[in-house]
Amino acid sequence: MNSSVSLVLVTFRDLFQSLHKADNPLGRKYQDSSAVVRLSEKDFCDLGLEEGGNVRITNGNDEVIVVAKMDEGISSGFAYIPKGPYANRVIVYDPDAGWPNFKHTNIICLPTDDEVLSLAGLYEEMKEG
Repeated sequence: MNSSVSLVLVTFRDLFQSLHKADNPLGRKYQDSSAVVRLSEKDFCDLGLEEGGNVRITNGNDEVIVVAKMDEGISSGFAYIPKGPYANRVIVYDPDAGWPNFKHTNIICLPTDDEVLSLAGLYEEMKEG
């Protein structure tokens, strides 16, 4: 697996993710609903992914590993990830706007065999870094 695709990352709010966070902010349901990226069928195929395969998302400085899901409603060239701890790893601060760029962060997406970091592991890594 060595293909990569340049995409525009867009974050969004997900009702089920919010419910899982309220239920258990370190729980598996919250992790599973947060550590996911939705890709177009074309981008999914260009990456050579199978449903549920893991991808590394990088903005050139930071990176995160999440599970890829194909979504026929998404246009090629875009990736959608729920707002939360996994998205926060790669969202870039926009100094002109004065806040993070939740709707237009340039990323590189590539397949990986590496595992998704647990929420506890992710938070620990963020404290250290």
